[in-house]
Amino acid sequence: MGIEVLDDLVSFFECSPAFISVPCEKLRRTQGPNFNKKIVNALMSLRSEMDKNDKKEALATCYDIIETYKETDCNPSQVRDKLAQGNLFAQLDTTAAE
Repeated sequence: MGIEVLDDLVSFFECSPAFISVPCEKLRRTQGPNFNKKIVNALMSLRSEMDKNDKKEALATCYDIIETYKETDCNPSQVRDKLAQGNLFAQLDTTAAE
């Protein structure tokens, strides 16, 4: 699982703003509710090659994906299962990204 997550993160960092939905959606599906707006903001802040407008467009796309998947977050057993699988973003400290 760890190698696949790294591959997904590399895809997120290398993807153009027009196609950011693909790696964003995959990260949201595989990482569950822990891949949220704070995580997207933190990851997007590392995309120094993007200008302000590209980042804004990419963030809007990712936010839409996160909102679409929010309805599946309501099942507590799904959330517990994801956390039990060693979810990468469940262990990430995002307090500095605020």
